[in-house]
Amino acid sequence: MTPRIRLHELRDNGEILRGRYARKQLLSTSRIISWPHRRRLETALELAAPFAGRRVIDLGCGDGTFLAYLMRLEWAPSHAVGIEISEELVEDCRERLGGIADLEFVSAAE
Repeated sequence: MTPRIRLHELRDNGEILRGRYARKQLLSTSRIISWPHRRRLETALELAAPFAGRRVIDLGCGDGTFLAYLMRLEWAPSHAVGIEISEELVEDCRERLGGIADLEFVSAAE
């Protein structure tokens, strides 16, 4: 059985939560905004367990928060690719999260 995920228990050196959506949604001071976004992310991470050791792709990866956290779990995929239409978001993901092994971000135009 997959253990229950709690974001506050996952390590983050600050690079994940500096993302645009993480700041607006996960770190919002309004619980009406932060709680549902946090729970949805925790649930998605739990649902990803069957893909442990496999290659995954995240279409519309946004600021890369999901994939960055996923790569920190014991059931991390062997390789993950985040695809985003916004070149600005892709560059931001590469700068912030480029040090995470087996994680890459590409533009949908590439």
